[in-house]
Amino acid sequence: MSVTRLLVLGGVRILQPAHGYLVRRELATWQIERWANVAPGSIYNALRTLTRDGLLEEHEADIAVGGTGPAARATYTLTADGESEFLRLVRDALWQLHPYEPSRLLAALSFWWALSRDEVIAALEARRSQIDARIAGIGYEAETSGRTPPRRTTSWSTCSSTRHTCAGSASGSRRCWNGCAAAPTVSPGRTSLGGLADPSLVRELFNLD
Repeated sequence: MSVTRLLVLGGVRILQPAHGYLVRRELATWQIERWANVAPGSIYNALRTLTRDGLLEEHEADIAVGGTGPAARATYTLTADGESEFLRLVRDALWQLHPYEPSRLLAALSFWWALSRDEVIAALEARRSQIDARIAGIGYEAETSGRTPPRRTTSWSTCSSTRHTCAGSASGSRRCWNGCAAAPTVSPGRTSLGGLADPSLVRELFNLD
């Protein structure tokens, strides 16, 4: 549910006041069903749940969108608690490793523009340290078991003075974070509307191929 909550809160945050139909249509363009396993119908369930939990506030609009019933007139905005929960979920997905849930990182990369440049840099550095620690641990475990330790294949870009990570914004302009020590080089223009990172971008970011 964490990925769905993050995506729906983020979608509402971008479009608010947002009709549920527009949130569903926007997230569908991000192809979340493919990489996050979030079915379009679950968007409406998430909107109701988040409203019940006090993270969203429902309003009645003058114009119906996507239908004719009361639900088509409902619009949503984030509450103060919803804004806090959205940022918490983005931070958790960026700062913490979730090796069996890669969709968390993909969702976080969709909204990393909501955080400051310094925090994004620090989060990526922290992820690198955690990955290094896990790789080192696997190597020692392999040595004690007599297996060949895995080789580290991650290659981090190095420049003489500054290093940077760039990502394309929704408008197609480039957003760069300069001074990111040991940050990997990423090809620009690899995001879709709302800042969604293409899965291949993440593979390039961490040299997973």
